[in-house]
Amino acid sequence: MTAPMSSGPTLQEFTALCADILGVPELAPESNFFDEGGDSISAARLAVELDERWELQIDMFEIFTAANIHELHSGMSEALSVE
Repeated sequence: MTAPMSSGPTLQEFTALCADILGVPELAPESNFFDEGGDSISAARLAVELDERWELQIDMFEIFTAANIHELHSGMSEALSVE
């Protein structure tokens, strides 16, 4: 995972983005992206939105392997703090 910016979305912003992409009114950070209706197309949309909104490039593998939205966000935050 690479990230050129020093800041990214907050957990609340990221969770809201995931809900929007999945077409659900809201999600809990403990929700699994794929259990809530996500698929490879919506995962690609998430990656594109992260890049467009925050210039944050995420490896699709990260989306597929994260246990839940919070874990995915934490992984992004860790990558951003290392930069």
